Amino acid sequence: WGIQDIGKVLLYHDKIESIDLRGNNLTGIAVGYLSYALYGHQHVQRIDIGFNRIGRTRGFEVFCQAMESLRCLEELRMRSCELTSLHCSEVSMLIRRSKTLRSIDMSWNFRGNA
Repeated sequence: WGIQDIGKVLLYHDKIESIDLRGNNLTGIAVGYLSYALYGHQHVQRIDIGFNRIGRTRGFEVFCQAMESLRCLEELRMRSCELTSLHCSEVSMLIRRSKTLRSIDMSWNFRGNA
């Protein structure tokens, strides 16, 4: 099972409320699959994608757009994802546009460039 398989399941399984993908060494391609699968999902309330290098991928902007589209997302954890100050605009747009997001964890990012 790879992230492609998980993405396919998420496309058709709309009852999932929590996704924990901490420390799975996700690549840009994996972040893209995940973003596509989650776009507009109806029930996901919590996502933990921490300890992945998503800040090093080109797919971070698409990931944030997918998170904006989630209608129930309350908690997003992106701890130690190698985010830089360059990612702040996407994250701030996500925060502004989300009507349901209540908690965001971005700790252990922005080393030396905050």
